[in-house]
Amino acid sequence: MKPAAWDWWKTEAGLRRLHLPMALFGAGLLAVLVWVLASPASDGVQPLRFGQAEQCDEAPVSASYDRAGLANLLRRPLDAPSGCWQAVDLPAQRSAGALTFRTETQFLRRTWLRIRYDVPNDWMAGDSLMVYVPRVMGAAWQLRVDGAMLTDNLDDWRMTWNRPLAARLEPQRFRPGQRLEIAIGVVYVDAMGFAMSRPTIGPAVSVGRALTTRQFLQLTLPQAGSAVMLVLGAFFLSIWLARRGDAEYPLLALSSVMWSVCNLQYALPRWDDPQLDAWYTALVQEMPIPWLNWVVFLFAAHLASRRLIWLERLLPLYVSGICVMALPLWWANRNIELLVVVIYTAVGISTIVVICWLAVVSGGSELRVVSVVLFAATFAGANDLALKAHLADPERLFLVPYCGLLLFASFLYAVRRRYLGAIGSFEQLSADLARRLAQREAELTQNHLRLRALEQAQMLTAERQRLMRDMHDGLGSALTSSLAVAERGEVPAAALAAMLRE
Repeated sequence: MKPAAWDWWKTEAGLRRLHLPMALFGAGLLAVLVWVLASPASDGVQPLRFGQAEQCDEAPVSASYDRAGLANLLRRPLDAPSGCWQAVDLPAQRSAGALTFRTETQFLRRTWLRIRYDVPNDWMAGDSLMVYVPRVMGAAWQLRVDGAMLTDNLDDWRMTWNRPLAARLEPQRFRPGQRLEIAIGVVYVDAMGFAMSRPTIGPAVSVGRALTTRQFLQLTLPQAGSAVMLVLGAFFLSIWLARRGDAEYPLLALSSVMWSVCNLQYALPRWDDPQLDAWYTALVQEMPIPWLNWVVFLFAAHLASRRLIWLERLLPLYVSGICVMALPLWWANRNIELLVVVIYTAVGISTIVVICWLAVVSGGSELRVVSVVLFAATFAGANDLALKAHLADPERLFLVPYCGLLLFASFLYAVRRRYLGAIGSFEQLSADLARRLAQREAELTQNHLRLRALEQAQMLTAERQRLMRDMHDGLGSALTSSLAVAERGEVPAAALAAMLRE
């Protein structure tokens, strides 16, 4: 048997007294976590971030646009004529040049960015040195230290645009007080340009934290976003299978899958094989966006309870046309990527304008929230296009993967509002039914009481009538007999008085 002292655990007040300190304790733990994450990894040598470098551009050469061609180009010794090195501010960028038709053989250019790092005299023995660059955009890169190749990214060169540059120099390869010449060579197609953000050099224990944070934001979160989108798609599909009449759930399921596929381009490695990479690019980068345009519009029209038949007929043709154009089945495919981007950007912006108009006309808060998020996604798309065109700081993050999560948060808000609205309507209907039932019960009770009173009145009336009949029949015959006897004089006066008394 539990002691009485434990009874307070079973009361609501006791639980409230327990939950408040536990909530404060959890908030304190989160504050400690923030402090730990913000603390420097080391109290020793701090990383150095470079804002300037020396740059040298080499003449373009004809090479095959694959791993073998890039490797041959990166292995070549530096060809730097007199006066080639020029001081430049970082980040270094070169915008895309004139568009040319792409072929298997490209004119590739190699540019070198050189910085010098003086290893501090108080460098801790045994610590590795790390070179970290948040983003290098080009075909491939190579890192050399004092003229010797340290590392390159040829194993995953097609993902250069979204992979940080990170290289570790072991302690036996340098000494305190030594000046290191660090050169980063970037190979790029002249028509596409290149970009490199500011490098950071320092102890690996400190620089590694910045690298891990960048990888989390740049790679891990898009991967997690793809997984979340797939789970949401399965969830919405299961609801639709249980409730076939709800049109929004298949739209949400399809858009979840499409956004998950679109996010794969930020997370998964690519193929060196040009045909496989062409199919992957078409299926992951070029086709999902038109599908999302179409499905998001249908969902918005469903929220607004309005139908734009002309647009509902036009969007499937647009989606089919983009998919056919993006298929890598003919030689012109590799040269229409920019056209595809221009078309689905223009259609996407037009669709968002229509959705905003529907939000204004319908007046629903759900569609207004969705339209605001879509408007923000437009700026995120502009940021990503500027990054790919080398018109923005390459250290920026690609924002479209995060907009996917934000957009689906707005979708869930709309579904939640409708769900709570349905529950509220059901509860209001139940309350109305309960109130009407109580009124009917009160009316029935009053009718029952009136009926009982009427029945009692009828019973009293019948009893009075019976008594009157009994009195009439019994008393009347007795008086008549007594009168007859009295008239005949057959009974003495005392006996007659007794008979009348009875």
